[in-house]
Amino acid sequence: MYSTLISIFMWTLVQSGTDLDLPLPELYQVNEHQQQELKISDDAAAVFMLSGEYEGKIFLTPHVNLNTVKGQAFVAHEMMHYIQYKEGFFKHTTCAASSEPQAYKIQNQYLIEHGDTQTSSEEFVRLISHCFRVTDK
Repeated sequence: MYSTLISIFMWTLVQSGTDLDLPLPELYQVNEHQQQELKISDDAAAVFMLSGEYEGKIFLTPHVNLNTVKGQAFVAHEMMHYIQYKEGFFKHTTCAASSEPQAYKIQNQYLIEHGDTQTSSEEFVRLISHCFRVTDK
């Protein structure tokens, strides 16, 4: 599994265009009980934590199978968030969802390059990355 993660990470670094020399992020495979304890949504495949004691870490839920292209693409997506985090992206935005287009681009590119055509649609990415603003009435 470790060699698979290194391979995905190296691929993601190259695709991201970052010039940072980054170590492999901390990744944890969690079971359903741990997923609930961490308050990770039941339908989530993987998450990158932005705050708290697990800040900067990636958690893979039982839904992720690293032996599949789809599972590996989920990991590439979360690794992109790790790269964004290390580049300071989240310090300069009030909406974490604005990070999703780049992460889904990486995920879709990974899927396509590895023979899977079931990618996320542009409309889905637009919806998931929408930043709502609170307005005064």
